[in-house]
Amino acid sequence: MLFFYLASLLQLITESFPVSSSGHLALLDKVWSRVSACTSEYQLPAPWIDPYFWERYIDFLHIVPLCIIAWYFYPRWRVFLLHPLRTWRTALKLIGYVVLADGVTGVLYLARARINFCGFPLWIGFSATVLLLLSLLLLPKVKGCGARLTVPRMLMLGLIQGLALVPGLSRFAATFCGARLLGFSSRSSFEVSFMLQWPLILVAVMRSALFFMHHVEAFVVKPLMVATFGLCAVLAWLGFCLSARLVKTERLWLCALYVLVVALVAAFFAY
Repeated sequence: MLFFYLASLLQLITESFPVSSSGHLALLDKVWSRVSACTSEYQLPAPWIDPYFWERYIDFLHIVPLCIIAWYFYPRWRVFLLHPLRTWRTALKLIGYVVLADGVTGVLYLARARINFCGFPLWIGFSATVLLLLSLLLLPKVKGCGARLTVPRMLMLGLIQGLALVPGLSRFAATFCGARLLGFSSRSSFEVSFMLQWPLILVAVMRSALFFMHHVEAFVVKPLMVATFGLCAVLAWLGFCLSARLVKTERLWLCALYVLVVALVAAFFAY
């Protein structure tokens, strides 16, 4: 069960940073395969050995960042709830932009089999994340909100977000750095990045919830699982607040130092 707890911990905590949570899980799988080759096989319920079942579980864990994002940005979007008659035009406009960008991402997701994003080694994806984050050092600070939301910019951000299907390439880093390159301020880039990601996370959570509704018998809940999940949720919230702080102080590029170490580890286990 150690792999289960480590995977849950990695997924929930790294989701709050621009470091690629899915890349960390893939790297954990490679490292674990090397380590467990010399030990007795660990026991999990039979369905959990199924990769599809495991993928749905990881999707279900996204319920934590789903809630964190909604709660953190609540002061920004509550105006749409409090004054719907006055803000419905702006709300529809924002929804249209999100649908447009996420639609481009969705097309790339559906075409992932032909494009073969997973064909790239992990260390390449992590290295791309490092370069993206370091590019922030070359960009000038933007006062105010910076660039405005437009159809061309949203299409470009949707494309950039779709490229994060490459293993190790952080979706957070890609959309944030992409928005900065398009002229948005750091604060606006942070908001736009998660405005695009939140609907995708919601879809993943809903899909996994429907799956587990039909496989309730395979989902064994233990007290230690609940405690681990709660601890990871708290750490994920603290990590998200730290990321927001790094964005505010223009120091998100510091995450590149950590990702560089991960890229080196991925390169080592690639051979």
